[in-house]
Amino acid sequence: MDWNGMEAMFDHWSAVAFDKQMAMVERFGPGTWTADRDRGMIRCGDWEQPAQFLGCESDCGERWTWGWAYPAGSVPEWSLHAARRMRAGGRNAEMMWLLAASYSLEGRCGHLLAMSASGCLGAEFYVECETEEGSLYFLSTARPAPVPADPVDRVFRVFPRLVGHPDCAVKDQKHAFESYLGYYGFKVEHWPEKTGELVCGRLPRSRRLILGGFDAANRATSLAEAHRTRKKRA
Repeated sequence: MDWNGMEAMFDHWSAVAFDKQMAMVERFGPGTWTADRDRGMIRCGDWEQPAQFLGCESDCGERWTWGWAYPAGSVPEWSLHAARRMRAGGRNAEMMWLLAASYSLEGRCGHLLAMSASGCLGAEFYVECETEEGSLYFLSTARPAPVPADPVDRVFRVFPRLVGHPDCAVKDQKHAFESYLGYYGFKVEHWPEKTGELVCGRLPRSRRLILGGFDAANRATSLAEAHRTRKKRA
């Protein structure tokens, strides 16, 4: 199994997906989600909505099974579109972890797959629902992901929380930062330094700059804001 490919895809979408998860908690609160797989529904408190069934992680993360591999009729067909789109992407890129119906995760967890799917498929957020058969993962596609009024402030709020999370599995944090800036429309520039690299993000028609410092191993070391100075006319 190409674990490097799985982890690279996760790194690319990790900050974007983490942002969406924070927005989900801000909207619904830290409540527990439950699922009705037979109906393709997820529920939090009194709120219920249809969702896309990605797959199941067995107890203790031993095994992953994609939703499209379930017996016909056990999941509504309309609830499998996202899982099938992930499989289609795997065919084009020859990624066996997107093509194999079921496989051992070897110490990894379903969150890596769910966050990757949430980012690359443009979902609103994903949820993990504990059941007797294991952890079921669903994508919410009920509405477009919210766009913050101030993307600069949003990046400053979200990215440090991602890389500072005790369970953070992001290996290439520089790539995650670059992808996150691109998601919000920042123009990205790179400035080499003696011990690593400075990644600069600037929004069009704005003088505000986000400066992310990274070491030689692409780990985040700093995050700051600056303002681009205007050039004086001759």
